Parts: sequence; C-alpha cells; structure tokens
Amino acid sequence: MPETAAGMGINPWDPQSALEGAAKYMARLQANFGGDYAKALAAYNAGSGTVQSAVARCGPAWRECIPAETQNYLNVIL
Repeated sequence: MPETAAGMGINPWDPQSALEGAAKYMARLQANFGGDYAKALAAYNAGSGTVQSAVARCGPAWRECIPAETQNYLNVIL
C-alpha cells in the first residue's frame, strides 16, 4: 500500500526498494505476531487489525474469521 511504503521510506516504484520494504514489513509483522508466520502472512494481506480481531473473536480458529480472500491467500502460500 502506498501509505505503508511511504511510512517506511520505501519507493514502491523502485523494484529493489519495494522488495526490501516488503521483506522488512513481513519481518515486522512476524515479530508482532510472536513469530507466527501464518498470522503475519494474513496481516500482510488483510491488515494487522483484521487478524487481531479474528484472533480475539475466534481464538485458535482465527482463520475461519478472516476474509475469504485472505483464507485463499494463506492456502496458496502455506
């Protein structure tokens, strides 16, 4: 997202900068979710707030509470 890139000082139109920014952002998400790669990937796709809300509402079954698009995203990647 442009505002995420801007907040990180990343030029989203420069491939190297965008790739480095995506890797840093993913690492930050993984740390924010205690090393849980699935939650980090879901947050990368749907946003941290969406994942946090799903975890709060559904606990261990959090994947059932995220948008279908993000469920598909996780199924493809994981």
